[in-house]
Amino acid sequence: MALDPLRTFAAVLALVLMAAAGPARADGQEQYANLCSGCHQANGSGVAGMFPPLASRLGPWFATPEGREYVAQVVLNGRYGDLIIDGQTYSGFMPTFGHLENQQIADILNYVAQDLNPPVKSFEPYSAEAIAKYKASPKRDAALMKLRNSLPGGGS
Repeated sequence: MALDPLRTFAAVLALVLMAAAGPARADGQEQYANLCSGCHQANGSGVAGMFPPLASRLGPWFATPEGREYVAQVVLNGRYGDLIIDGQTYSGFMPTFGHLENQQIADILNYVAQDLNPPVKSFEPYSAEAIAKYKASPKRDAALMKLRNSLPGGGS
């Protein structure tokens, strides 16, 4: 299998951003800016064809146990392979962030859920304890896609 230069660049960029992030911070917005915005953009709009948007489309997922788990598992365990969202194919690479502290991950997910997406009435903020539970039962590859395909709009 030949290396795709764009995927290689994305992986290297993600590693550089992770290294530059430094010690844990309590601010989910700042952590998102340091760790996620290089690919998903500061406003969560993503990059066409490479990195999917996070803004204004994940709200309903944050309101369901399956959606909350899917988003957390992607952050924890990474993801590769094509995704089709609203007819657009995204071929980027999501690195794993399971090495981060549970509270850091919870803060980032809470920022994405509460600041980049419309309010969801039934949203319960992520906690370090919830992230620890997801870490204890990782989902990858086929199991992760099965979970995604069960979500509203997840298979598209």
